[in-house]
Amino acid sequence: MKHGKNSVKIEIFGVRRIFSLMERDTRDVEREMRIEGKVWKDGKFWVVALPVLEFSTQALKASDVEVMMVDAVRSAMEEPRLRVKFMKNDQDSWSLEFADAKDFVTFFLKQLRLQQGLSVEEVSRKLGYKSRASYFQYEAGRREPSIGQFETIVKAMSQNAWRALKVAA
Repeated sequence: MKHGKNSVKIEIFGVRRIFSLMERDTRDVEREMRIEGKVWKDGKFWVVALPVLEFSTQALKASDVEVMMVDAVRSAMEEPRLRVKFMKNDQDSWSLEFADAKDFVTFFLKQLRLQQGLSVEEVSRKLGYKSRASYFQYEAGRREPSIGQFETIVKAMSQNAWRALKVAA
């Protein structure tokens, strides 16, 4: 993909209260998780891409980019009522915000697994789990990983994806 003078930066994030600084720390700590992406004009279309997940959508008008990204995320998660917003922050920055960060983690894990061409069984094996259900609980949003568990899962699928994901205190 060519990124020309119409490129802008996107920050995708979810805020999550369950992550703690250390496993034994019981305080709730808010964390932001960000993935950088791009929005650019390619011929008559506006393209939104999240390269680390090979996730993209397009729109005919710049004003439709927000609606198309929200629709693409809802479709990918098979959740038409997912509470998610895509908005322009400033001249060069956009953000996709999940109302529930559990949804962000679910979206990220599923898209990363698909992008890497891995099955649930293969990810479970890479993590050393005896059952595929152990990993799938995270991807399905039934269990919430700690930040340490999330890092381990992401790194098992892709070291590059973990480097691209910014986890800020």
